[in-house]
Amino acid sequence: MSDLANKLGVQSGSLNPYLNNLMDLGIIERKTPVLDRKTKRPVYAISDTMFQFWHAFVQPNLSLINLGLGKKVYRQRIEPRINEYMGKVFEKICLQYYEQRLKNDRVPFLPEDYGTWWGNDPLRKQESEIDILSFNAEAMLFIECTWRNEKAHRKVLAELVEKSKMFKTDRKFYWIISMSGFHDVEHSLINVEMIDLKQVYSLQIERTLRESTSL
Repeated sequence: MSDLANKLGVQSGSLNPYLNNLMDLGIIERKTPVLDRKTKRPVYAISDTMFQFWHAFVQPNLSLINLGLGKKVYRQRIEPRINEYMGKVFEKICLQYYEQRLKNDRVPFLPEDYGTWWGNDPLRKQESEIDILSFNAEAMLFIECTWRNEKAHRKVLAELVEKSKMFKTDRKFYWIISMSGFHDVEHSLINVEMIDLKQVYSLQIERTLRESTSL
């Protein structure tokens, strides 16, 4: 919060009412890395995807859009960066997918907590991030959310396994959720799942049908 206050030129304490109002409206969210909820400084981020799109693409190009150049703005300034934007949106979709499987008792274990983890990896000696990490006292699930035009290769799983090595637990599970499916990824491990977009959507359809029949 102090970084934001410095940029705005105000006292950090004066921001609390505004941040709380924005969180109540669902526009921003207060994020802390899972496993470090109490020890890390919180990060405030725009959570509403409509506001994210507006601030990333519309507001900076508003003058050109108002001149009727919306198609040119899209081709030259939005389309080249759309996958970068959709990557974060896809992480939200993957989190909803995990939560739906949790409700359906289709996850490896009942977690104590779950969410994004980021921090220093002492083994690789660099900053690291895991899209979704779920854990309890006996096990951990590591989830990589891949939004790319090309199919995911085996190195995506290998990189996730490398990231997980700093976490000590006897049972580790891995999910790779890929927008474009998979190429050259074969495994016979019961602790690994390869999940494509069709599987993500099918679970949503299954939930919708179940809710409609219960009315």
